[in-house]
Amino acid sequence: MLNIIIMYIFLDESGQFANSDESKYFIVGSFSTKNQKLTAKSYNSWIKTKFPRKTSTQAEVKWSQSCIDQNLRIKTLKHISEMDIEIKYVYFLAKNIPVKYRKKNRIESGQLYIDIIVTLLKKYLHEKLLEIYIYCDERSLKGIKKSEFELNVLEKVSKYCKNKVRIKIQMINSLSNPNIQIADWISGGISSFLEQKTHGKEYIDTLSASPSFLGEEIFNLKHGIQDVDNKSNNN
Repeated sequence: MLNIIIMYIFLDESGQFANSDESKYFIVGSFSTKNQKLTAKSYNSWIKTKFPRKTSTQAEVKWSQSCIDQNLRIKTLKHISEMDIEIKYVYFLAKNIPVKYRKKNRIESGQLYIDIIVTLLKKYLHEKLLEIYIYCDERSLKGIKKSEFELNVLEKVSKYCKNKVRIKIQMINSLSNPNIQIADWISGGISSFLEQKTHGKEYIDTLSASPSFLGEEIFNLKHGIQDVDNKSNNN
């Protein structure tokens, strides 16, 4: 029997494409796992046993909820970083979005998001993979339909696969998927650091304890690519 290597990848983002005082960066956080049921079960169990009853009974516990205290945020990120997963992300300053994604003072968010996602997914590819299942949180994209987004990402990722790999990509509602909620927490922690929010350094240090923690800045032609790990060491 063939040893089929299957990877499940979950992605979520934090920030806006438009630069603002509250959100200068756009981050896409993600993780991969060989057992999506196990990570979902671990996350659900953590929420039910560690969070206050009022919060733990919600369909989704988002990073941005103001009722979550800092100590619980740290513990939850630590729990996530200790899972058997690979954490990877990309980020950029919204003001650095290239001209090719701008049209009549509007950002072509559909094509931009496709290229961001493909850049991130390339970090997971290796020659032993035979099946990849990719799940993104649902979001509105200008100039492109959901089905077009999925097809475009599939075609672009396939070009970077050395072997014949079965790839499936789908946009899903985070309310129905605990693994997307994990990606939300990863993105939220990284965003807090980049936006220099209170306790942001603690959040990034907690996540970076994961041995596979890897990030890359994109759209920074002046200074080149900068790893968030290096940035944190300089603060």
